[in-house]
Formats: sequence, C-alpha cells, structure tokens
Amino acid sequence: ASPVGVTISGPSAICSATPSSATFVALVTNGGSSPTYKWFKNNVQVTGVSGPPPNVFIPQTALDSGDKIKCEVTSNATCISGNPATSNEYTVT
Repeated sequence: ASPVGVTISGPSAICSATPSSATFVALVTNGGSSPTYKWFKNNVQVTGVSGPPPNVFIPQTALDSGDKIKCEVTSNATCISGNPATSNEYTVT
C-alpha cells in the first residue's frame, strides 16, 4: 500500500492587514483522482474558503502572528495507507 502524504507551503511573512495576500498550497502524494481537503486554523476547521483549485487556501479573515495553518487530505485512491493524511503545520509570522 502506498502512503498518502501532504505538505503545505505558504508565504515567508504575512501582513496582518491584508490576509488575502496569503496563499497556502497543499502538495499531495497518492491523493487519487479527486482527494478532499480540510483546512484548519489553530486546530479549528475553516470552511468555505478553499479553492479553486481545492488544494489552495486563501484566508478570508486576518491572521495573527502565531496562528497555525494545516491541511488534512482524504485520498480516494485504492490500496493506500495513512488515510486521511495531515500536513505539516505552518506558523504565521
């Protein structure tokens, strides 16, 4: 079985006055043809703010220094392990 994996990348720094300038991208391995994404801010799921495409998250509210962003991906592939997978945590600076 192939493991599902996800990592996220974001900007090097974020100006809290313009959160929409922050774009986070999830890079998935073994996600299948249409994986599902859940985005989290400080371990609370954020709804209605991802995509398109669905692996992109653009915050609609201000981010504060120390906020933590992560992504959970559920693969629809067959013969996989570690599903769903949770990304690294991005800390806002």
